[in-house]
Amino acid sequence: MGSFTLVLKLGVLILLIKHLLKTGEVLKTTLYYASAFLALGILFGIGSFSPILFLILIITFVYDMATGSIFFWLLDRFQNNYFLFYLTIFAGIAFSFAIRLWAVAIYS
Repeated sequence: MGSFTLVLKLGVLILLIKHLLKTGEVLKTTLYYASAFLALGILFGIGSFSPILFLILIITFVYDMATGSIFFWLLDRFQNNYFLFYLTIFAGIAFSFAIRLWAVAIYS
């Protein structure tokens, strides 16, 4: 299920980047981003739903709104500079991966 989740999340990210480039609506794209990952969290956590999981999903939603707004604002700002545009995408994915590794290390 891990590789399926990764492919699904990358697909959502690609669709939202296309949406941002087409519309230029940073806040709406950020809301779509955070909502999509909230829906995926609910979908994949539905078998073990608890108050702790609900709290984690809400915290993750707020975190995704904060980081997503910065990420999509930077993408909107750098859309005419290919180097900075793709560097922002790479840095955003690397930052997200590093935060997840750190969270797993703390949780273990």
